[in-house]
Amino acid sequence: MRSILDFEDIPAIRTYVGEKAASLLAAAGGSIDAVPGLTRAVPIALVQDWFGFSHSDPEKLRRWSYWAQLDTFWNQPFDAIGWPDPTRIHAEAKATGLEMVAY
Repeated sequence: MRSILDFEDIPAIRTYVGEKAASLLAAAGGSIDAVPGLTRAVPIALVQDWFGFSHSDPEKLRRWSYWAQLDTFWNQPFDAIGWPDPTRIHAEAKATGLEMVAY
């Protein structure tokens, strides 16, 4: 993140994240599925609003991010986690990466 964010932007980003989380919680009316409704929704909104993906589909962003992160951070030959199909994970990451590039 240091390479794409200015240090001076951190206070504004913190404010944005806090306000976005508060608005999602307020809109939930007392009940929220925290993972999709908050912990994934806030970072997706941040990417849309701060990194030029403003007209993107949030579900596509979630999918692109999921496969890229799974392949990059978890699908390594030295990891203790044994994924049943590491080749599929890499293929999904590659395919969704191409979708993102086309976007």
